Amino acid sequence: MKRLIWLFLITILCTVFWSVPVQAGSNIAISGSFYRYHFKMLPGESLITPDVYIVVFNQDVEAIRVKLIPQIPPGVTIRLSQTEFEIPAKGEKRIEAGLIVDKQAVPGEYIISITADIQAAASEGIAIVGSAQQQAKLTILGEAGEVKITTLGLHDEVLPAEIRLYQKADGQLVPAGYTKTGIIQTRLAPGNYFAQAFYQDTEVAKQDFALAANEKKEVILKAQLVFIETFAAVPNYYEKNQEIAFAKIPYAVKTFQSLKEVKAILMVSFGGETEKMEIVSLPALEVGVFDGNYKYLPSQGWENGVYSFVMQIYSEGHLRAQSSEEKLEVKIPGSNLLVTELSAGAILALVFIIFFILMRRKKKKEVSRQ
Repeated sequence: MKRLIWLFLITILCTVFWSVPVQAGSNIAISGSFYRYHFKMLPGESLITPDVYIVVFNQDVEAIRVKLIPQIPPGVTIRLSQTEFEIPAKGEKRIEAGLIVDKQAVPGEYIISITADIQAAASEGIAIVGSAQQQAKLTILGEAGEVKITTLGLHDEVLPAEIRLYQKADGQLVPAGYTKTGIIQTRLAPGNYFAQAFYQDTEVAKQDFALAANEKKEVILKAQLVFIETFAAVPNYYEKNQEIAFAKIPYAVKTFQSLKEVKAILMVSFGGETEKMEIVSLPALEVGVFDGNYKYLPSQGWENGVYSFVMQIYSEGHLRAQSSEEKLEVKIPGSNLLVTELSAGAILALVFIIFFILMRRKKKKEVSRQ
């Protein structure tokens, strides 16, 4: 019986030992975005973008030498920013991974992968002492459409913006294109897409679009290059009675392109009416941040209620930016008491009038009886 128990335990231990994956038993691991995507590409298409990458981790207490080896079908290339490198102890290395599909590539469904091998010197060449792998799906399609995406500045000139193009698939945004020139012209698989434009690390435009097989489409990303970064309505009160004196309007406008004939318009809405006033007028505004303050006081004086404030920036007669709405609730001290007193007075006056009318009728009846 004891011999059977020992045999059973040895069998379990051997099973556990041989089922441990290579990555778990080594001092290397891989993370990143590569494995998250199902790439859908066409023969002759390439995808080089910083959105697709792997990160190799060294979990050892000593530096390691790593070599990356792609596993790909014929006609497909994984372009790595580096293939051999050293990672210090407990360090990591980010590697961008681009995809290139040859024109002769055969359409179909594929699994592609990147393996990271730890290399160590041996008596006869190089020995592999540990490895980790990351996989992704690749579909090579046969049908395609053509699209040209252009980012335009304030005066409809081509803006050298960074464009990031994604395909919408299975609830994901899968990278489909990238450029720093402001223009992408490419063939894409039929589907739904999302394009973003960035200028100096700020998102300036975005747009969704659909592309069908054999369709030719042009997408214009009109860049917003003027932003109202700061805008508020801050009440200021008299010290003696805590009544509101004025509303301080701090503002800051950031522009990525020089402007001409600049005007800032403040719109204040109250009681169904809107008051507009020009608070800034400049012949030109250079690239950078322009800020200031404005004191607002209603022309008819303050009243109880909610005031709404919006700021607009115009250049050469065109609206360039608009702030979000800011609200300011105003309560006049003692106004509720005054209303109460007026209401009470009105009631007393009404009672007096009714009493007076009743007394006159009563007097008329007495006179008629006589």
